[in-house]
Amino acid sequence: MQFDRLPIKAVKAESGISTVSLLSILDFEFEARLPDKYYHRAHIRYFDSDFVFSEDLAFVMVELPKFTKSLEELETDLDHWLYLFKHLHTFSDIPKAFKREPFMQIFEIAEMINMTEEERRAYQASLKRYRDYHNQMDFNRKKALEEGVEKGIQKGIEQGKVLGIEQGIEQGKLLGMEEGILHSAENSFKLGLSLEIIQGVTAIPRQELLALRETWLEAHRGQSSSVIRSAGAK
Repeated sequence: MQFDRLPIKAVKAESGISTVSLLSILDFEFEARLPDKYYHRAHIRYFDSDFVFSEDLAFVMVELPKFTKSLEELETDLDHWLYLFKHLHTFSDIPKAFKREPFMQIFEIAEMINMTEEERRAYQASLKRYRDYHNQMDFNRKKALEEGVEKGIQKGIEQGKVLGIEQGIEQGKLLGMEEGILHSAENSFKLGLSLEIIQGVTAIPRQELLALRETWLEAHRGQSSSVIRSAGAK
């Protein structure tokens, strides 16, 4: 949706916002009559009356040269944004006050802009591998849990013939979720992931995870695979 081609009321309807503001950040002083005022917000009025042209349209203007707060004097989010706009080009390192979102996104963008074309391609490839890995792990965990729940329900139904169908289904769900988590851990062993990553994904206690890995390695001891060796090393 391109808001710049829509009437103000249409923009409000599409976005759900109450007011459209046009922001200008100036690197020079514009209003000399107000030497201490760097933040201006105004509406347009008709020349021949006191009526505001539109309550839905506001103009916001910031004069950066008038903003003189030091890093230690920053209090509000607006202070931080204005300080960042004014001093970003001077930073050799990220100040502690900005090591949080959404400011870290600005530094990531700035770093990417300063990359060479070769560095940018390498960064994008690395980012894609990172996202693909997490997407695959999410998919494997979801699939393993679904398969485990389905198998567990079937087991529960069989047990329910003796214990009662309703009780069996509930027990099957619990068994299935547990089986799904174990299945997810076994898939992670196959990928050669470290115990720290597997523990973060499955929430299985470390000692229990170590015992599970030993059992899995023993079951696959006959396979000469680099993945099996990697799983045993981490």
